[in-house]
Amino acid sequence: MELRECRLMLSEERRARLSAESRLKEFEQENARLRTANLSLTETLAHSASAPAAFSALEDEAVLESIENSFKKFHAFLDLLKDAGLGQIVSMAGLERSDFHQL
Repeated sequence: MELRECRLMLSEERRARLSAESRLKEFEQENARLRTANLSLTETLAHSASAPAAFSALEDEAVLESIENSFKKFHAFLDLLKDAGLGQIVSMAGLERSDFHQL
């Protein structure tokens, strides 16, 4: 009976060892893939850091002009409200005359 139990345990240990070795190979392959990806990303980052910086949206003149025009239209709208006798709406919004300085 003891010999049979030992053989059964040996068989289970062999299966477990084969499974562990298989998983080890999978992990080694995954590790190699991740190292390659990491190296590639590091190189890409290094190249992008040495490249000239891209303009942000606020550095673009067209965007700044568009924002300025939007503010001018908004101020013109507020002036129309005041001219139409609806200045209370502007006051209720918490806006004051000092908020409307010329751009």
